Amino acid sequence: MHWIEEAEQNKNKRERTRKVIHGKIDQKKGDVQLNWDKNKDLYLAAVNKLEGYINRINNLPRESRLEFGRIELKEKNSSLHNHLIKYSSSRRRIIRRFDGLFSPFKAKHYKNTRNIFLSLSREFGYILIETKEINAPRIRLNEENDSAFASLFRLFKRKNKSFVQRAKNKIKITELTDEFALYFIDFLAFKNNGKEHFFVNDISKEFED
Repeated sequence: MHWIEEAEQNKNKRERTRKVIHGKIDQKKGDVQLNWDKNKDLYLAAVNKLEGYINRINNLPRESRLEFGRIELKEKNSSLHNHLIKYSSSRRRIIRRFDGLFSPFKAKHYKNTRNIFLSLSREFGYILIETKEINAPRIRLNEENDSAFASLFRLFKRKNKSFVQRAKNKIKITELTDEFALYFIDFLAFKNNGKEHFFVNDISKEFED
C-alpha cells in the first residue's frame, strides 16, 4: 500500500471515530435536554434552596464560620449543557503527628478542601452529584535556604501525603428534600463527614487530633 493510501485510510478512520464520539455526545445532550424540559422547575427549586442556605451561612457573623470562612458556588460550562454548579469550601488545620525520631509530634499544616458538583443527569428525573475531598499538607518553600533538590523533595513528599476521596451519586430530583439539602450544606461547612450520603469511607479519621 502506498503511503498516500495509508494516510487516507487513517484519516477516514479518525473521521469515523470522531462521528461516533460526537453522536454519543449528541445523544447525551438530548437526554439531558429532555430532563431539563420536564424537570426544570424542580431542579431550579432545589438549586435555589441550596443557594438560600449558602447565603444565610455566608451572612452569619464571622465567629460562626471561622472554620471554613465562606461557601462558594459557581455555574460551570459543560459540553453536555447539564446546568453544572460547583459548590466548594476549605479549611486549614494544624495537627501534631509523629514525624520520626528527630521531630516527634511535629505540628503539620493541612488544607482540607471539599467540592460538590451538582448537575442534571441524562437519566430522566435524576440529579448527578459528584463529590471530592482533598486533605493536602501545606509546605512553605524557602527559596533562599532550600536547594533545588530539597524543594523537589518537599513537593514530592506533599504529593504522596495528600489524601483524595471522590464519589459519584445519582438521586431523584424529588429526593433533594430540605433534610438532604441541609446535609449537603453541613458537609460543605465541615459539620459531617459525608459518609451517610456521599462517601463509603471517612478519610477525616486520618486527620484526627
